[in-house]
Amino acid sequence: MKSPTLNFLFGTLTAILLLVALNYCGFGIFDSPTTVKVISSVASPDGEFIAITNRASNKNGWCEERTNIHRKDEVFDWEREYVFGIDCGSEVELNWKEDRNLAITYSYNNLGVVRTSQEFLSKNKDVNISYFLKQ
Repeated sequence: MKSPTLNFLFGTLTAILLLVALNYCGFGIFDSPTTVKVISSVASPDGEFIAITNRASNKNGWCEERTNIHRKDEVFDWEREYVFGIDCGSEVELNWKEDRNLAITYSYNNLGVVRTSQEFLSKNKDVNISYFLKQ
């Protein structure tokens, strides 16, 4: 017959390993709160659109910058409605070339790496986006 103490220890260890595995797989059980701050906001020449870059991070070391383009009075979701995403540590510059053309220039991060996600039209398809990697 097995000892109740060993059964308890085995069950506790199994539960801890399960929690760690779930967190590692991205279920966020031990995630810290996300902090979001605007690092750049640039209006189009006609003032109808705004391009905003937010920096989102947490105490666990995750950090990402996301750029959104929206009409000046439109509410947007920084977490899901973005046209450009990049790891922190890179420089991001937003420059309107015309009322409906935005240029996003970005650099390698401090490790010499760049990982991005890019869309070439805004969500409402009114703004064209060009990307330039700064060497």
